[in-house]
Amino acid sequence: MTAHKVARRLAVGFALALFALMAPLPKLEFVEQAVASTVELPPADVATTEEMAEVQQAADEPLGDERVQATEEATEEFSLMAVVFDSPPEEPVMVRVDDGAGNWGEWRELHAEQDEGPDDPTNYGTEPFWVGSSEAYEVNLDAHDSQDASVVLVRTELRRSVAAVEDVAGAASSPIPFQVNPRSAWGARAPKDTNYGSVIKKAVVHHTVSSNSYSQSQVPGMIAGIQAYHQDGRGWDDIGYNFVVDKYGGIWEGRGGGIDRPVIGAHASGFNTNTVGISVLGDYSSATPSSATLEGVSRIAGWKLYTGAVDPSGSSSFTSGGGTKYAAGTVVNLPNVIGHRDVGATTCPGTIHSYLGQIRQRAQDWKNWSLLTYGPFNPSSGPPFGEFNGFSQNGNLVKMWGWVIDPDPWPGYRQVHIVLNNNERAWHLDAKQYRPDIEARFPGYGNRLGYLWVGELAEGTYDFCAVAINVGAGSNQTLGCRTVVVK
Repeated sequence: MTAHKVARRLAVGFALALFALMAPLPKLEFVEQAVASTVELPPADVATTEEMAEVQQAADEPLGDERVQATEEATEEFSLMAVVFDSPPEEPVMVRVDDGAGNWGEWRELHAEQDEGPDDPTNYGTEPFWVGSSEAYEVNLDAHDSQDASVVLVRTELRRSVAAVEDVAGAASSPIPFQVNPRSAWGARAPKDTNYGSVIKKAVVHHTVSSNSYSQSQVPGMIAGIQAYHQDGRGWDDIGYNFVVDKYGGIWEGRGGGIDRPVIGAHASGFNTNTVGISVLGDYSSATPSSATLEGVSRIAGWKLYTGAVDPSGSSSFTSGGGTKYAAGTVVNLPNVIGHRDVGATTCPGTIHSYLGQIRQRAQDWKNWSLLTYGPFNPSSGPPFGEFNGFSQNGNLVKMWGWVIDPDPWPGYRQVHIVLNNNERAWHLDAKQYRPDIEARFPGYGNRLGYLWVGELAEGTYDFCAVAINVGAGSNQTLGCRTVVVK
């Protein structure tokens, strides 16, 4: 390296270090996080007559004759389990776990979730089963289905996490007349990606079918476990639901991207865009929802439809993106608050479906109250939002890109900081790249919304974060983080 290049790099490094000291940047910390691992199905034997008689008692429907049973008697402690497949299973999947004292619990049927997930599913999985704590499990399933089956187990691990200096997760530009627990309250992991629609038009109600035997203190861990299953076991960007409501009436922010933004979820295939997915934590196949739960669902449904200027008690047309019940392009006229079964081949949300009329009327009350109190929803002020779309790498040359919008008026380009290794370096960028695709999604902000960073890196592992710099109301927003390995 020439003396000129050395001097130039030293000067740039000094300037960036000085800049990093002045800017509010993300920090790295070690926290306990729910992480899912996918393991092979244990060796399976043909289920005996006695075993099948016991399993059949717990099944919702008659089971086939060619069933196998796989047992794992000693594994590392886990809190949630599910089973995933390369193709949809043909027969019911039954599981049970050890209670920790050598006693097997009751068999439980895990229904396949063919109607949940992104519009382009990566695999097929069952609903998650929250077990609290166990070190052993058994799976009983069809012999043919077992050939491509794997087990997903969620455990808590100490992991390095990137956290924003100022926690803006879920910050809303319009007041919310009730408490919504932010993602930080349940230890959410950063989303892999975040995508937005144009406006919320409908609310889709679900139930997680995980467990009803939980305390208030266990709610955060259950939500974190579902996120781990969705991200690690199913390959999704984040937890599928936009919001989760527990049996005590607590409302929890689910998928990241902003409580008042039209974040695209992964909760109802073909109906993810421009809807809000609200899932009740628990199994309501036969249980009755509490009044607190129904009120929680009504509140968040009413407020989200208020942001879209939609009446929860009304109906409207919606175009399917393609699912198990309606083919892509099918226009359906449905109530503005619906159950998952209304748009998919599923029984979800169980008994809650019979309470949807009550939820619609109560949600309408909240929508009307918000309109009278705050006036029409105004997304023209608040914190910046955007995406860290990704990166490409060619040897030691790395490119990173994304986009950012700040609703508050400002004469110049929006600004983004690319932050390296816990404030080791920081680059200041103007978001002035041409992004007509983002302009089409968010009219009125222009088309110079993209940012691009290009740099050469020495051999090593680097953690990068993109931070949108706030103007006006709100505060800085971490758009996303990536790890880059240069060899």
